[in-house]
Amino acid sequence: GTDCGFASTAKSAAVPAEVAWLKLAALGAGAAIARRHIHNANAICASPITLGHVGFRAAVIGAAPAALVDALRRAAWPWPVVEAADVDACVAAHSSALDWPLAVISVGAVDDAAAKVA
Repeated sequence: GTDCGFASTAKSAAVPAEVAWLKLAALGAGAAIARRHIHNANAICASPITLGHVGFRAAVIGAAPAALVDALRRAAWPWPVVEAADVDACVAAHSSALDWPLAVISVGAVDDAAAKVA
């Protein structure tokens, strides 16, 4: 298994947004470094083509600040950001979305039942 490192369990302390964005930026920078090092690493005939970024789906549960939703819209290409009122609406909106990574962001308090679903 993996751990996102954002202390996302129901009983953990919240990670400040600035720290989360810095971590995501560092993950992106690390992926770019890795891509440069492994691109054409074992190729018999080097290719000039470098793959681009892969998009992801994003869902916001609750009333999110406009700045957060705008930032997600810029990052979550090529999919629209889904703003859901609750966990059930989020699950319904993404029940068949198995083809791209999904980031779920909950704004505000989440009850124990919702935390177990996520």
